[in-house]
Amino acid sequence: MTGAAGLHIPPDEDTFRILIATDNHLGCNERDPIRGDDAMRTFEEILIIAKSSNVDFVLLGGDLFHHNKPTRQTLFNTMQILRKHCLGDRPVAFQMLSDPATVFHERSCCNFEDPNINVSLPIFAIHGNHDDPSGYGGHAALDILDSASLLNYFGRVDDISEFCVRPILLRKGSTRLALYGLGSIRDERLHRALVGKKVAWARPNQDTNEWYNMLVLHQNRTQHSVVYKNSIPESLLPNFLDLVVWAHEHECRIELERSLQGNFLVTQPGSSAATSLCTAEAVKKHVGILEVRGSDVRLQPIPLTTPRPFIIEDVVLSEYAADLGGRTDSAAVQAFLRERVHKCIRRAEIESPRPPAITHSSQWLPLIRLRVDVTGGYATVNVQQFGQEFVDKVANPDDIIQIVRRKAANPTGSTRSRSSANPLVMYEIDAEGRESRTRIEDLVRVHLQDDNRDSLGVCHELQLCDALVQFVDKGDNQAIEAYAIGRVQALQKELKRDESVTIANVSDQARTRMAAYRQHVEQDNGPGCGP
Repeated sequence: MTGAAGLHIPPDEDTFRILIATDNHLGCNERDPIRGDDAMRTFEEILIIAKSSNVDFVLLGGDLFHHNKPTRQTLFNTMQILRKHCLGDRPVAFQMLSDPATVFHERSCCNFEDPNINVSLPIFAIHGNHDDPSGYGGHAALDILDSASLLNYFGRVDDISEFCVRPILLRKGSTRLALYGLGSIRDERLHRALVGKKVAWARPNQDTNEWYNMLVLHQNRTQHSVVYKNSIPESLLPNFLDLVVWAHEHECRIELERSLQGNFLVTQPGSSAATSLCTAEAVKKHVGILEVRGSDVRLQPIPLTTPRPFIIEDVVLSEYAADLGGRTDSAAVQAFLRERVHKCIRRAEIESPRPPAITHSSQWLPLIRLRVDVTGGYATVNVQQFGQEFVDKVANPDDIIQIVRRKAANPTGSTRSRSSANPLVMYEIDAEGRESRTRIEDLVRVHLQDDNRDSLGVCHELQLCDALVQFVDKGDNQAIEAYAIGRVQALQKELKRDESVTIANVSDQARTRMAAYRQHVEQDNGPGCGP
C-alpha cells in the first residue's frame, strides 16, 4: 500500500499528512474468548497504515479506551503497540510553535521534542466519554500514556463554566496548522456554554488568516435521547474553522462534507471497532489520510481490513406470515430465524472474504444480529439457547437475536420497547422503524424532577445522575456515596462558618443554602432534562 495512492496533492515538505481515527475502544469485550482482541488488532492495523503512509502524525478523536479504568492487560498491550510503532529514528518533519504549558495538561513539551525519547510517529489525542478524567486525582487513562511520552494528550477542560480553547500551532514548510481539541464534555453543559458565549477560541497572534484551523471534538452530532436535547449543532461552532473532525458518532461518514450550518468541512471517521450490534456499526470501517497544504485539503479514505464482518437485519415476523405457514408458535419462529441466520452467515462469507492478515478462522467469525419484531402474537425464542446452535459459526452466539415489540404510539409518535439484552436500556421505535435509546439515567432524572414528587434537598438530580453514570459506566463504585457525603459535608461546613446560624434557625439557613446551590447548578448546567 502506498499512502499517496489516490491523493491529488503530492506529498512534499509543505504538506501535512495526518492519519485520522477515533473511537478505538481498546479493551472492549476483552474477556470474550472470540472477540477479545478485535479492537487491539485493528488499532495496530491503524498504526501500520500510518507508518506505511509516511504520515506526519496520528490524530485520535477520543475513546481510545472502552473502559474508564482499563485493565492492566489492556494498558500493557496498548503501550507495547505504541512503543513498537511510534518510537524510532525517523525524523519528525514539522515543528510545534505553541507554548506546551497552554495546550497540555501536565507536560512541559510534546513527546517528539522530549530529549529522553525517540519518537518517530507522534500521536495527538483527546479523551472521549468512555476514557474521560475521573476519580481520585481527576486523571484519565490517557494521562498514563502521555506521562510515558507515548502520545500527546490535549483538549482537556477542567472548568466548564467558562473556558478558552487554545490550539496546538504546527508548521511544516510554508503550511501552518492550528489544531484545536475539545475532549468529551456532557452535551447539555457544552451546549449551554456555547450558547451563553462562555467558550472563547484563541487565535494565532501573527498572520491569523494564514493558518488552517482544524478542530477535533468528541460530542453527539445527532440527537440520541428522547428525553432531552443532547447534541451540539454545527451552528454553535466558530466560523473561522476550516475543518471539523467529529468523533463519538460510530457510523463511518469519513468523506469530507460541507457543513450545512457553518463555513467548514466535516469528517466523521466513525469507530474502528464495533462496540454494539447496531446499524451504525455495520457500515464499512475506515480511517482517513488527510493532507493539508496551505489552505488546500484532501482526504483519502482507507478501508480497514481487520474488523470482522457484521451483518444486521430487521425481521418483522408479521411480514413473513406465509413463510411461517400462518403459525405463531415458538418452534415455527425458531426454525424461520435459524434459516435467516444461516443466510446471513453465507452473505458474510461472500461479501467479506478472509484477508491474509487474519491468521485464525475464529478472528473472522461474523457478527450477526437479527432485530426480531414479534408484534402480532408471535412467540419469542430463548435467545441464549437459540445461539448455542451457532457456536463456532458466529462471533456472538449469545446475542444474535434481539426481541422487540411495538406498542401503542405515545404522543410523540413513537413506540417503546425494552431490550431483551439490557433491561436498563429502552428503545424508541418510530413509524419508520428507526431506533433511538433512552438511557437509565434519563429515566432517573425525569423521575427525580417530577413536580408531583418531593425534590432532592442537599443533592441535585443533575449531579446525582452524573454520579450514577460514573458508577455504571466508569466503574467508580464510590461515586454515588462520595457525591452524597461530599454534599452533606459541604453544607455542614458552610453552616459552621456562618456565626449567624443558631440551633433555632439552622433548618431555615440550610434550606436557603440548598436553594442557592440548586440555582448555581442550574445556571451552570441548565435546568436539567427539559427540551
